[in-house]
Amino acid sequence: MASAWESSPGMLNWNPLCDVFETNPSVIDYRDLSVFSFHWLEDYLYTLRGHVVGGHGIVITFEGLPYDYPPGTVVEIVAFPDEGYRVKAWTGTDDDTSTERINYVTMNADTTVTVEFEPDI
Repeated sequence: MASAWESSPGMLNWNPLCDVFETNPSVIDYRDLSVFSFHWLEDYLYTLRGHVVGGHGIVITFEGLPYDYPPGTVVEIVAFPDEGYRVKAWTGTDDDTSTERINYVTMNADTTVTVEFEPDI
């Protein structure tokens, strides 16, 4: 048996020597493959999108937007207001009350984060 099985694009990779799904750390018992099943990676990913209300800046993540994340991933999202503007409000984040430039999103569903800027007076 090979040390790792490479699947077609979009499928989970299984490594029987490690007894784990490489993209999902659920342990399996490879001695009983009669219960083994495959799931497409897309079944386990949620898309994060960003939107700026009214312009005056951008919102990004390290990976870029949109981007797909496994469930439970905490993503740092950063607002970059234009000069003379600041964050007024977030929606779709873990802390929508924040007016800081950095916020976080826990990916448990497809999510669109919005940020609104206001003049920094």
